[in-house]
Amino acid sequence: MRNAALNGLTNVVVEYAAVSGTAGTLRLFKGAETSLHTTLASRLGAPATGEEVPAVTLKQIFDGYKITRCDFLKMNCEGAEYDILYRTPPEYLQRIDRIALEYHATEDKHRIARELAGFLVSHGIEIFEFTDFVGLDCGYIRGIRRR
Repeated sequence: MRNAALNGLTNVVVEYAAVSGTAGTLRLFKGAETSLHTTLASRLGAPATGEEVPAVTLKQIFDGYKITRCDFLKMNCEGAEYDILYRTPPEYLQRIDRIALEYHATEDKHRIARELAGFLVSHGIEIFEFTDFVGLDCGYIRGIRRR
């Protein structure tokens, strides 16, 4: 809310919620020594504090805001990207024209990231950037739907 106010944005809706693969409530962890917030406590190296927050799905967001086309979906959700995307119904994934996401994996990162890229391709997204951050547990995937 502070960011939107500081930038004079009037066309932004701020929601107090986490995006997840399933609706309900989940725990949002806050890193003790970092600004990293995540729903996966394992992403944080030090003990983390947290709070219960409402969880909404991508489908609920699309339905709630009557989104028929999503020109650009940016995801940086610290490991929750798999749950969010894999549980989104295919007809909703078809509404996404461009996607840029940061992926995370602590074990077998290359296989898991390739599977995620393959999943996006199977839903009509052409991958044009696949960047692995050597020595880190993350990377970027960017894609576009060609019409």
